[in-house]
Amino acid sequence: MQFLPQRLLSHRESNRRESKRWESHRRGRGSRRAQGSTTPSRGRDGRAPMPPADATTPLVATAITRRYGRHVALQPTSLTIRPGEFVAIMGPSGSGKTTLLNILSGLDRPSSGSVNAPQRTNRAFVFQDYNLLESLSAARNAELTARLSGRPSSRSQRTAIFHSLGLDSMERRLPWELSGGQQQRVAVARALLAQAPFIFADEPTGALDDATAAIVLEHLRAAASAGSSVIMVTHQHSAAQVADRIITIGAASEADSTEAAAIGATSAEAASGAAPPKPAPPKAAPSAHTASPRTQHESPAKGKAGGQR
Repeated sequence: MQFLPQRLLSHRESNRRESKRWESHRRGRGSRRAQGSTTPSRGRDGRAPMPPADATTPLVATAITRRYGRHVALQPTSLTIRPGEFVAIMGPSGSGKTTLLNILSGLDRPSSGSVNAPQRTNRAFVFQDYNLLESLSAARNAELTARLSGRPSSRSQRTAIFHSLGLDSMERRLPWELSGGQQQRVAVARALLAQAPFIFADEPTGALDDATAAIVLEHLRAAASAGSSVIMVTHQHSAAQVADRIITIGAASEADSTEAAAIGATSAEAASGAAPPKPAPPKAAPSAHTASPRTQHESPAKGKAGGQR
């Protein structure tokens, strides 16, 4: 018989007891989940979160921030997005637009503040880098979110959307056989076929020509009219003007909501009669009365034609 030191036996016994405690804890947690525990988990600020947003509940963010170590990616931001609203998020590079989109969608958590991000089955995405599965055809990629969300699309729906996006002959192609613009259109089709209450789109027209971009924006506009909340990040003023509202993220990452030239209305500048300052002529001496530059929170929407929905 092999004799082991008492110290080694004590160590093994301690490990055995710890394993039993962890197994008991895991089983208990699983049973609570199976019973549908209603106790909400608390956020990083210690407050219980609001119920997740859905087709009838607005998406609300209150004083959310995001930090990565010492780097502040998003300054305190508060906003509310109503069901069926089409919102465009704009701002300079590095201002936190994608960070804000990720937090609103639930892909990321805020460092502080609260947001009632929708559940996984209630959201669809158009990622800036497409995120298509390389082993699936364009058609299978487009149907994936709908299937996982429990709302499988019909073949006729897929065919109609592929036709409108110019993807008729692309259904059986794998992602590596598609151009960047074609991959982006498949990603758009995936979000549209999901028929989710929330669509989060990060630069959905960035790789598209003007004509195809207009078709994509028409689809997003139609989704909002059908009741989905559409939250879109874009650098393009023409794309933003299709939205109901523009949220501008400034250099300080503060959100400022502005009505996007409410379908036929003029911009805030035109309404007030103010004109943007003209650049000073070259070689001219600076004047003490030179007009200050435009603030970063002014509405970029200008000159929008009426009735474009």
